[in-house]
Amino acid sequence: MNILIITNLYPTSITDNSTTKALHDLVKYWTKDNIFVVKTKLTVNFFSFFKISKYFTPFNCEGIHGVELPVLKVPKLYCFPNFNIDHILQDYDFAPDLIISDMPINHILAYKYSQKVGKPLVVGIHMSEIKLHKSKNVFDLFNKSKIKDLYKKSQLIICRSHSIYERYIDLFPEHIHKSYISYFGIDEAHIINSKKFADKKEKIKNRGIISIVTVSKLIKLKNIDIVLKALAKLSKNIEWFYTIIGDGPERSKLKKLAVSLNIQDRVYFKGFLPHTETLKFLEKSDLFIMVSAPETFGLVYLEAMAKGCIVIGTKNWGIDGIVLDKKNGFLIREGDTKTLYSLLENFIFNPYYRNDLLKILDESYNTIFSYTAEKASSNYRTIISKLGLSNDC
Repeated sequence: MNILIITNLYPTSITDNSTTKALHDLVKYWTKDNIFVVKTKLTVNFFSFFKISKYFTPFNCEGIHGVELPVLKVPKLYCFPNFNIDHILQDYDFAPDLIISDMPINHILAYKYSQKVGKPLVVGIHMSEIKLHKSKNVFDLFNKSKIKDLYKKSQLIICRSHSIYERYIDLFPEHIHKSYISYFGIDEAHIINSKKFADKKEKIKNRGIISIVTVSKLIKLKNIDIVLKALAKLSKNIEWFYTIIGDGPERSKLKKLAVSLNIQDRVYFKGFLPHTETLKFLEKSDLFIMVSAPETFGLVYLEAMAKGCIVIGTKNWGIDGIVLDKKNGFLIREGDTKTLYSLLENFIFNPYYRNDLLKILDESYNTIFSYTAEKASSNYRTIISKLGLSNDC
């Protein structure tokens, strides 16, 4: 089957760190299909766009071919002047049997093309779509009718997490018959072996939790301030240190907050680290906390679980649905500093509950083997097979 993917969330190479590799990891295992990617590169410079709009940059990411194409993004309006997918696909002698789109800015483009060529459309839903439909912005109101129409005429709706699925179905219950969840997954090679996992358990059993880590962009919705405030309330005799990996506009504010809470000696800001270094750091850590909201999914939760970390996330967001509270991790309500503090003080750091904590960690380690990239890819391809299209298309 020839599958066309239209998205701005695709790497141009395996070393491209400008965007997530999650979508690539979903489709790279579809070896019986022919995949072609049109990666939209948004620009707001009207004059330069018309100079470069006729040009595109080819790429090859682990055998999957595509082109990176400049697209004029009129602020808040999903418009695509001079955008001709036919011209690109003809050059590559590629006639799609199916079109997949991710992110709102690409849905309109994909929908128009799918209608033109009469081919089925699969729409990937992230947090961006949910925010759009709850927005009261006048431009968003203009876009909603177009987006709603393409949802109606799309053959499949693919939600990127359980929480996104629940929110989408709440908005569009009439689409439940064609809506599915397709999680992203992680490289199985990143899961620590049973010997290393046993060593981590032994450390927690004998010494308790010491090393806490968050890996994220330092932006408001990640709620790192809540973690700092909860840690500051812990009893002085509890031993811990907290490392924050990532950078962003909130960094200076968070540093000042750590100082005002008098915990600056226990909080370390590492800034951005390459992915390989981040994974090594997760392997050395005991507890991963990221209580962000809103959150589409967050592969880093899975990576933390793969490295033997106990995970704390947010109820009804992101990892909820994979992490089950007090079964294979912990979930707190959005913005709830008090509950996070109580969980840390009265359960996680309490030696009395150490055996319960180790059982939760065991469940976390068992869970992660169900969320590898290859299994996620197989799940996504199985959903697409419901369309009844043959690989011989």
